[in-house]
Amino acid sequence: MRMTNDDNTPRQAVVVADSFNSRFKPITLDRPRCLLPLVNRPLIDYTIEHLIEHGFYDITILARAHSEKIKAHLDQSNFKKLDARVSFSFHSLSADSCLSYGDAIRELSNSG
Repeated sequence: MRMTNDDNTPRQAVVVADSFNSRFKPITLDRPRCLLPLVNRPLIDYTIEHLIEHGFYDITILARAHSEKIKAHLDQSNFKKLDARVSFSFHSLSADSCLSYGDAIRELSNSG
């Protein structure tokens, strides 16, 4: 498996850390769905771990709700300590303009 693109730049990934629906309310009123535990670990940890294992080191996180909690969780995580190549970038999406995955990707593309 190739760990980089053809020009030797690291692979990039975009993780949409929002579901754009309300099926998990009320448990997602005070924390995002991606931080809900599965076997005592937040769901997003499994995603990030899998991406790193497959050579994705430049990871962009898109979040509409609770983005500050997601950022705090990843800042406290061991992912950067395990591999210095890992970098996270965060994009908070405005709730009124972002109602679907397509809107999320469009906003990321427009932000540069």
